[in-house]
Amino acid sequence: MRFHPENPYGSARVTPHLTDARVFLRTTKQKYDLIVFAFLDSTSLLSGFSSIRLDNYVYTVESLKDAKALLAPGGTLILSFATGRSFATNRLYASLENAFGTPPAAYFTNYWVKGVLLVEGAAQSKDLSAANLTRTVPPTNGVLLATDDWPFLYLQERSIPISILLAALLFLFASWFLLRWLNLLGEGALFSYFHFFLLGTGFLLLETKAVTQMALLFGTTWLVNVVVICSFLLMALLSNAVAARWNVPFPLSYGLLAALLVADLYFPYSWLNSFGFGGRVILGGGWSALPVLVSGTIFSMGIKKVTNTATALGVNLFVLF
Repeated sequence: MRFHPENPYGSARVTPHLTDARVFLRTTKQKYDLIVFAFLDSTSLLSGFSSIRLDNYVYTVESLKDAKALLAPGGTLILSFATGRSFATNRLYASLENAFGTPPAAYFTNYWVKGVLLVEGAAQSKDLSAANLTRTVPPTNGVLLATDDWPFLYLQERSIPISILLAALLFLFASWFLLRWLNLLGEGALFSYFHFFLLGTGFLLLETKAVTQMALLFGTTWLVNVVVICSFLLMALLSNAVAARWNVPFPLSYGLLAALLVADLYFPYSWLNSFGFGGRVILGGGWSALPVLVSGTIFSMGIKKVTNTATALGVNLFVLF
């Protein structure tokens, strides 16, 4: 902010807030006459194999409802976006309609990639067509809403991209071939070794899921990786301590692990945005990594029963490569 050549934040009327947008919407107590969802700086995917964007959670129904709650009486919310994709524009329109209970006024800009301007609140009834804007009504029938549970603004359907499926199938085939070549899929080795591979796979998927969900609390930044990795390592350390002190039966451990995974599907991570930074780190990181405490205990108990520790560790880490 200090080094911007035009010094846009130097006005006494401007109060900068260096925090994640969703956290600010949930924690501020101030009311606003005008809230603008400007075109954010995330203009591309993080990678060709990901549908996670830096701004995904900003445009969900839950985020728009939080913004609506901050509008003063007679206030207006404006959302501007340049998608160039009709289904994304329709999704934004339908999500705003769901959040406010009324369809927004929608205008297409006449430049670039037909950006859209969506207006809710007091200014919704005003006609802006004279401002080089074309009023329109995007279709909403069958449109999937963007929600915290499914925030993928640029993923047209609830499906896994073909490229991801092909890569997963190739990986599974290579894993099966290597484990069979090492004779680790035999009758006596199925539980002794192969379940270490499944634990490693589950750990990787759980870590990926945690990174995605922590983005709701801290934004998609390096801080998310720090919180997730530290939380997972701490739970892994605690699991070793548990396994060293108590002999936990496998059925009990797997039952508890399944219960935690199901509970995590319904855990409202956005609720944690009402806490301070420390609370979000402890509660968010702790809850997302809690299954690692149980799976780590299973791993530590299982490693005691194998005859070849190096093989078990290799099978467990194979998925990371």
